[in-house]
Amino acid sequence: MKFNLSILVVIFICIFGIFLLIRDQEKTVQYLELQNNQSQQEQVVQEIPQQIRCFVYNQEATETAPYSVSEEITLSLNGESFSGIKQGTQSGSDMTNGYSGGISGIVKGNNLEGTFTYTVEGSTGLEQELYTLEQNILTKHRYSLVQEGGILIPDMQSEKQDMIYHEKVCQ
Repeated sequence: MKFNLSILVVIFICIFGIFLLIRDQEKTVQYLELQNNQSQQEQVVQEIPQQIRCFVYNQEATETAPYSVSEEITLSLNGESFSGIKQGTQSGSDMTNGYSGGISGIVKGNNLEGTFTYTVEGSTGLEQELYTLEQNILTKHRYSLVQEGGILIPDMQSEKQDMIYHEKVCQ
């Protein structure tokens, strides 16, 4: 009887050992699959090329828009985000000034939602801006602005005016 009990204990230990080995092997396979998936995701992220694109907007002064505007934007598009530089001048009968700053934000399809951090006549400000990029045209969707928490944001209830920027060769 002691002999049978010893054999049963040895068989139980062997079965339990085999169970632990199989379980450990499954965890190793899951870990390797996870590592492989992460590696593939990193490779996809690395394959998204950064694009540098430049755009220009010019507006002549008219009766309804009494200021002439000349503006250039250089954008660096990198997957789901963008950053860039925006600078320009506006002039009219009662004032002329230049402005410049950085713009950065997110890309959603062909829409760009960003924040323009600018300096004009020595003062700094923040403005949320909305654009659409289609082929070689960048369109700024311009609304009346409202101050909210230290940033000017578009009043989406106001009338929208589109400003069309044409692509140019970056210098």
